[in-house]
Amino acid sequence: MSEGETYHDNPSTDQDEESKIKILIASDIHLGYDELNQETGNDSFKTFEEILMIANSQDVDFILLAGDLFHKAQPSTNSLNRCIQLLRTHSLGNKEIQFEVKDSKTGEIMQFQVITNENKSEENYNFPINIDDDNIKVSHPVFAIHGCHDDVVNNLSAIDVLNSSGLVNYFGKWKDFCEVNLEPFIICKDKIKIALYGLSHIPDRKLFDLFANDKVNVKFPDQVNDFYNILTIHQNRIEKGKNNFIPVDMLPKFMNLIIWGHEHECKIDIEQCNDKMFITQPGSSIATSLNQSEAVRKHVGILEINIRPLIYKSIELNYDDENVEEFLTNSVIEMINEAKELLTGHSHQPTKPLIRLRVQYVNPDHLINTRRFGQKFDELIAKSEEILQFRKASRRNRQEKLRIDENILRNSKIDDDNNRVEDSVDEYFEKDKNKLSLFNFKCLSDVVRLLVDKDDQDGAEKVIQAQINAATEYFIEKLGDEESINIAHEFRENKSFDVHEKIFESLKVPKKNSKTAQNEDSDSDEDSDVVMIDGDKIKNRSLLKRPQDKPGTSSASKRGRGSSNNKR
Repeated sequence: MSEGETYHDNPSTDQDEESKIKILIASDIHLGYDELNQETGNDSFKTFEEILMIANSQDVDFILLAGDLFHKAQPSTNSLNRCIQLLRTHSLGNKEIQFEVKDSKTGEIMQFQVITNENKSEENYNFPINIDDDNIKVSHPVFAIHGCHDDVVNNLSAIDVLNSSGLVNYFGKWKDFCEVNLEPFIICKDKIKIALYGLSHIPDRKLFDLFANDKVNVKFPDQVNDFYNILTIHQNRIEKGKNNFIPVDMLPKFMNLIIWGHEHECKIDIEQCNDKMFITQPGSSIATSLNQSEAVRKHVGILEINIRPLIYKSIELNYDDENVEEFLTNSVIEMINEAKELLTGHSHQPTKPLIRLRVQYVNPDHLINTRRFGQKFDELIAKSEEILQFRKASRRNRQEKLRIDENILRNSKIDDDNNRVEDSVDEYFEKDKNKLSLFNFKCLSDVVRLLVDKDDQDGAEKVIQAQINAATEYFIEKLGDEESINIAHEFRENKSFDVHEKIFESLKVPKKNSKTAQNEDSDSDEDSDVVMIDGDKIKNRSLLKRPQDKPGTSSASKRGRGSSNNKR
């Protein structure tokens, strides 16, 4: 792993350090991935330690993690313990913290809430951010959102445990999937002000609908242009089925930087989306599948935010372009003029801007001496020797002239990450010939999601048991010899999905493709084999006894639902 190509091992003066914030960004560390494998089981922990060591060696102000710190929603004791050991070793210490974290509404010291089980009478706690906690000494604070692997189960995420212990500052956690109120907290250092937004993972189709229906309310501080606005997100960036991703143009236009987690391909170099917005995609820190995107070299990023104006542009040169140096000179002059518009007139603001012109070339004859080129701008630009950055155009960029239909290409690509097992379950049972006689097929697809994505066997068992209990009560009340099949179908259409919605709400697990998102609290003090349906308690009873076998029935018919041809 390397820190990226923009790292410079030059000592900085105290004045330089006071005028900038330095942040290490990483995502998708997947602690505990393949941990039982004797050969590769330690890879995720070694990688996380290397990331923390880079943060120390680069003396960053803080670490920002864009989701999936853990590989499972309920990590093993070994994974959780080793994570805590690494954080205690590398993020705690006596270093003086040189920035403040404030609430965007009150301007007071930020406090992160630790939510206990809402259905119990236990108290919820507000802990100060760990840099303001008198009981903890932190040298390199960690801020983290959760991802799709370590998201909330039964109202708690594994990140909550780290937050309660004072090792990680957990932000961007959502419980209400009917509406999202996106509000930042403020990081201040000297004259630099950052508005940091967190959007922990929400099922992509659900979040797409929330954006499309204006249910994502983004709040921003007064004089928003005086802040560097950062959004940390963990969603599909590449389209993976209809509405199963978040298009960039849905995101708030005033954001300056999007740190995009979840996608495993490392695209650490910033990409410009509009005049103000840039995106960086750190990618996963370890490979969790064997495919082309995972084979791209892994990086973490060092982000420096400076009050000095910075202008970044990227241009492409054609093979037969002429007068290249003159063209680049004129481009830099235009960027200098743009930087002048960013000067606020504040007495402490440096007036020489930082300029970076990224040049993609095909013809090697277009290369020029960057240091000599920069000398003509010594009096106008800071770090003039670093103005130009030449990159040879990739083969993919050169082939873009063929105008390949990217949507067709994307849809034809075989990618294990795109083939979700629960989608296959839905597709199979939606067909009339495969319809279940008793249960609504949606419960099966969500059971598959609990088992595959979260390794949550308890949640899956509760969903199945709730369906069995509801069916038992329903048949006890209504079943008759002549209409047994019709009643079974009636249960599937009218009751099965209702009870599935209620049990998922009690588990506080985001529902896949649910039509509505409910927010009623369930009574978790009750025994786990009691389910509330329409205000009534349904107790766990044994399945209905089958009627006595009639004379002449075959041994095959006595096997009942054990027969391979029967559907439930």
